[in-house]
Amino acid sequence: MTEATCAVLSAVYPLVLITVVLEQRSIDLSIRRRRWFRVVTFTIVAGSLVGLVLSVIGVQFHGLGPVAGAANWLVGLIAVGGLGFLLLSVLATLQAEEDSETDPESG
Repeated sequence: MTEATCAVLSAVYPLVLITVVLEQRSIDLSIRRRRWFRVVTFTIVAGSLVGLVLSVIGVQFHGLGPVAGAANWLVGLIAVGGLGFLLLSVLATLQAEEDSETDPESG
């Protein structure tokens, strides 16, 4: 993995972390309480932190070797894939709110 790729990834990981932290509050509490949601969120955050460290090391040492580069790509896929999961959770929350507003029995 080249130094330029590491530099780009080192800019992506903080954005993922900020998005996860800020969007957590907009997700329905019933979704946030589920064990699978907490596990996936922890995986996203841990992957982003590991990727950030690897990327900064790659920038400082003018690239990463094949094993560290592959690990960085793997945690990058986990982080970006996790954002997709987070987006689905936000959409599920919006749908639940919309359903509760149109349901005449909900009061």
